Amino acid sequence: MVDSLQLYSFVQIKTAKLATALDIGGFGVVFAATTFAIRELDLRIMVIGMICACLNVLMYGSPLAAMVSFFLKYLSTIIKIVLFPFSIRFHLFAVDFEVAFFSFLDFLYTII
Repeated sequence: MVDSLQLYSFVQIKTAKLATALDIGGFGVVFAATTFAIRELDLRIMVIGMICACLNVLMYGSPLAAMVSFFLKYLSTIIKIVLFPFSIRFHLFAVDFEVAFFSFLDFLYTII
């Protein structure tokens, strides 16, 4: 009979091996693709920067999405509200507009 501690240890080792393989394999794929497929240094730096930015958004966005989902479920089940109050909706709109506006200004600055 397999002890629960042994099973947990086996799953932990398997997960660590998978994470290590994906980490090294992902780096190898990006390194090989950018080294052999792109010859210009500026373009290579831009492609690596875009890959890092996308991975950064995924890395920080996944827990945030889980927290927002949990928060919305909490609000709808515990407090029994369906819609946000106007003040919260207005604040979210204002923050989104501010982020979009400054992104647009940054885009214009890079063009000029």
